[in-house]
Amino acid sequence: MNLNALRYFALWGDVKGIDLSDCVIQGDSLPDDAFLSGYANGAKPRRESASIDDYDNSDHGYGFRANFRYISLPRNLRYIGNAAFYGACLVSIEIPTTVTEMHNPFTECIFLKSIKVGYKSLDGLDKIDRYAFSGIPENVTLLVPKGTKAMYEADERFSYFTAIEEYDEDTNGISTVAPAISKTQADKFYTLDGGYAGTDFSSLPKGTYVVGGKKVMK
Repeated sequence: MNLNALRYFALWGDVKGIDLSDCVIQGDSLPDDAFLSGYANGAKPRRESASIDDYDNSDHGYGFRANFRYISLPRNLRYIGNAAFYGACLVSIEIPTTVTEMHNPFTECIFLKSIKVGYKSLDGLDKIDRYAFSGIPENVTLLVPKGTKAMYEADERFSYFTAIEEYDEDTNGISTVAPAISKTQADKFYTLDGGYAGTDFSSLPKGTYVVGGKKVMK
């Protein structure tokens, strides 16, 4: 009922993950500027080139970012507003297939690694225009259902993505860890709620982790 309070927790608190999957939002719409980053003196969100591991919002003399890394959106969401996540610390996000209208919500999300969608047809998505994904980092991966990659590559609205990968719906996008991942690998692993788990995969307990914007299971 009060997205402003949730935004406040994300901006000024230490919230790393938000789960709205079972929630209902008025009008099935995430409003414009829902989690828009805070500013000071008109500054852009601070720490343009910082690692997400080093990021903190303790210095309020600069603009700062909404602190959450992950968010699960309502299952019946229809609209994602303009600049809804502007400047947030988002690492990955899944867009429900019920969403039919969206306007560049991810501008200045410099830590974003992957966006997952489930559309098997792009018919009826006229209100997701070619600017829907403008402002995302160049290395963001678009995850699409198996067998649809060519469809997305041919559509101008998804031309912002230089990497499009298919996922198998039988595993819900979660894959087992490739043999190349070893105890000496330097990749950084995170828990699903955004907590940093370290770089030594062999020492982690069994569970599901995020590495390089992808979910892996041990």
